Amino acid sequence: MSIENKELRGNPEIGKSEVIMSGVRASGEPHLGHLAGAWRQWLSLQEQKAGRARYFMIADAQALTDKGATEESRKEVVNSVRQLVCSMLAVGFDPERSVLVLQSEIPELYELTILLSMLTPWPSIERNPSLREDMKAVNLRKVSVGTLLYPVSQTADILGCQATLVPVGKDQLPVVYFARDLIEKLNKTCQGTARVGMPVPRPLVGVIPSLVGIDGKGKAGKTERNAIFLTDSFEELSGKIEAMPTCPLKVRKADRVPHLILDEKVNQVYLPTDKGAFIHVPLTYMLAFADCQEAKQLFNDYRSGKIGDMEIKRRLLEVLTEILSPIQQRLKEINVGRALEIFIESSREYRKVTVATLDEVKGSLGFGRRAYF
Repeated sequence: MSIENKELRGNPEIGKSEVIMSGVRASGEPHLGHLAGAWRQWLSLQEQKAGRARYFMIADAQALTDKGATEESRKEVVNSVRQLVCSMLAVGFDPERSVLVLQSEIPELYELTILLSMLTPWPSIERNPSLREDMKAVNLRKVSVGTLLYPVSQTADILGCQATLVPVGKDQLPVVYFARDLIEKLNKTCQGTARVGMPVPRPLVGVIPSLVGIDGKGKAGKTERNAIFLTDSFEELSGKIEAMPTCPLKVRKADRVPHLILDEKVNQVYLPTDKGAFIHVPLTYMLAFADCQEAKQLFNDYRSGKIGDMEIKRRLLEVLTEILSPIQQRLKEINVGRALEIFIESSREYRKVTVATLDEVKGSLGFGRRAYF
């Protein structure tokens, strides 16, 4: 099945004047969570030639907020960027149809981040749920100022190209809400001096809000062991699928599990328990990557005792192999140096717009060269 062949859900009307922008942080190895949660949605927008412009960014500078700008973390970011540029081209991103951006190639974003930070009240940073979640996993004494400015930096990315529509997973909605509030404040601050207010972006949530990890806990990719990577061999893929948790009440193939739920809002199959939802990972992955009708039929057959876990896992292995094999073949053909050049060349288009945006923001704030003369 084509990875972009999943209908987008709950879309606002995408007009021809829309500017679409989204990004992925350069942290870790590309995995199926990238495909399900972000890239498939972006690829659908690319295939539809949606909007006036489409910008898809690798946020390499922001990745330093994970562990700080240590030598180890810088090496990890370098490796991640090299993997991401190749993987994004391998899954189908096309610089002829989308602008592919490397964040570190746009120095104006740093200046825009500083200016926006002057308009950002500290309580709005403290309330940001995405940042609060990230802060739980780190030693507060070692947190950099850059980490605290992370939501402001994301707003700069969106504002830089004057995006009107931001494709995100459900867990990243606070990013867009924060950006909306900050850009609205910028417009209000510049009221009477700005020629035209900056566009306030709207979120666009895809079919798969986020993909659960293969251990059934948290989001795929949150730890090294809970994701299927794009480069996993057939043996590695088979082993990971075999280890996926299923339904504890299904001991034999013929056992019925009437309490098993297929929740289309979050695209998950789970068993409600006193301790929370117990996710049936193979069926959840079938919902994410297989034909929807086939996935629902398998769910009904499993629930009624017609098939067992072995049949589900065998079919999931076939589906994921069909998706990963052509990607892995293309990865073998891609030269990482040429892939980096493609992103650097494409980034110039984003930078042209960001230079103009920064000039307009500074002029509207009555700050900088235009104001002094």
